[in-house]
Amino acid sequence: MAEGDKVSDGVLWNEGVDAYRDGDAAKALSILRPLMSSETHGARAAEVVAKLEYDAAHDLAKSNTLEHLERAAAAAQQALRSAPEDRRANDNFTRATDGLKELRETTRVNRLIEDAQGKDPSQALRTAMDDARRILERAKKPLKAGAAEKISAADADEAKLKEIADVWIPIKDLVSKNVTNAEESAAFAAKLEEARAATLAAAKRLGDLDPHASDSVAMTEDALNGCYKIFAMPPETLGECLVSQSNSWAGAERVTLRPWNEDALGYAKSFRAKFDQWAEQYRQQAQANTNMVPLSAEACEKIRKLAERLETEQTEAIRDPSREKDAKALGTIREIISLMPVPPPQQNQQQQQQDQQQQQDQQQKQQQQRQKDNQQQQSKDDGQDRQQQDQQQDRQEQKKDEAAKESEEKTPEEKEAESILRRIQEKSDEHEDAKRRAMGERRATRDW
Repeated sequence: MAEGDKVSDGVLWNEGVDAYRDGDAAKALSILRPLMSSETHGARAAEVVAKLEYDAAHDLAKSNTLEHLERAAAAAQQALRSAPEDRRANDNFTRATDGLKELRETTRVNRLIEDAQGKDPSQALRTAMDDARRILERAKKPLKAGAAEKISAADADEAKLKEIADVWIPIKDLVSKNVTNAEESAAFAAKLEEARAATLAAAKRLGDLDPHASDSVAMTEDALNGCYKIFAMPPETLGECLVSQSNSWAGAERVTLRPWNEDALGYAKSFRAKFDQWAEQYRQQAQANTNMVPLSAEACEKIRKLAERLETEQTEAIRDPSREKDAKALGTIREIISLMPVPPPQQNQQQQQQDQQQQQDQQQKQQQQRQKDNQQQQSKDDGQDRQQQDQQQDRQEQKKDEAAKESEEKTPEEKEAESILRRIQEKSDEHEDAKRRAMGERRATRDW
């Protein structure tokens, strides 16, 4: 570094220190932050920057505490690298990083809770449950790939399970704010925290390629399913009940810890427990919104009786399984579905028309792209054909020249035989040329 630059850095250092001593933190930081890259004054500048950022992080008037503390830790680390044995530099780094990990986690949790505000928790649970089932299916199957592929797949599933663990955080916050009974709220929150810890443990087992990791994933899926049944509304639980009961009737392979018929009974109980409250709210909304399909008191009474009958039928099917009993329960589920309000036909028709229009637009775009591709391919094939024709013409002229030279040395009989063979070869060449053009035309119009 040139001597002039060292003097310049020294001048900047003095200006930054003066601003620091005058209590002008903003000016000091604007001068000393760029100076941290200086070979002569970088470590000293970093030490002052760490102090200023640390003070800003603990200023109650500032809201971006984590941002300031992150910068304080980075600056203190730079100062420590320049003097690893310096006690003051070590103390400053320890002070800057103290509580940083906890603050990062607190900030992340608050962001998750904020993002979940106003959203239906059952949708997040449903998505997480589906993801857990896919991971569970993969975990149960022995991987035939090589070591690198196994590690990559395990890492991906581990990361996904860590994302699933975050689903429990806003659920726990929601329970704590809406369950008025403190004892019940605390008990439920404890169960949710246990579920989150179990999900993180399952993620770790997957990442460690534990051969029994599927057991932990299955427990995670089971916990998600139980929570989903609590938050999902009757239309959703009734649909899930139909799926599970159908799988039981069909003898589908069990994926989760629960047999299909027990899963169906769980959804039926959830439906019955929440139907009255849901139906009352729905009927009030339908009175204010004429676009909603009405739900009569008579239909509600029939649904209640059918829901009670369904639980009895499912319980009997679990006690003494048979396809006939599963079919009977399926029939009752379909009766309930027929009484539930469905979207108006005109809404379905409008949606169908929109879907058809979108499909037509997509097909038109695809057709235009195919035509464009065909034109490009045709142009390419035409060029190839012209090149082949030129090459064919050159070969024919070359053969004529060679034949003219040879004809001077051969007998009339030899000349006649060679003339016949030449005509045969020309016909063969023309035939091959025609085949190539035909193949080029077919290739140009093929829809891939």
